[in-house]
Amino acid sequence: MHESLALELMTVGGAIAVISPIGGYVALFRLLRAQRRLAGNRTKVLVASFEYMYWVLLFAMITAGGLVLLVLGGVVGYGVAAWAPALPGGLLIGSALVAAYVRWQLVRLRT
Repeated sequence: MHESLALELMTVGGAIAVISPIGGYVALFRLLRAQRRLAGNRTKVLVASFEYMYWVLLFAMITAGGLVLLVLGGVVGYGVAAWAPALPGGLLIGSALVAAYVRWQLVRLRT
């Protein structure tokens, strides 16, 4: 019973962790294009940079959430150490804190 739940958690977590970086790459390429287009205006380049980096960090949070599910599935069904989800959880918290800081800087630049 626990192994089927664990397998489902690992499948969903793995799918999230594999698919969400695609959104991060899209945001990164949009950032590069925006920086090239706005090259003459320093303020607009900074705003665009913070905006797209915020999106990259959001996708990093989604990826870390997928990794938490993946490791949690290992804990539930396959005997992985109970503290193991704390590792990707730390990544999730760290990227959330940096995303909050980037968002704060973005709001500050826009005013």
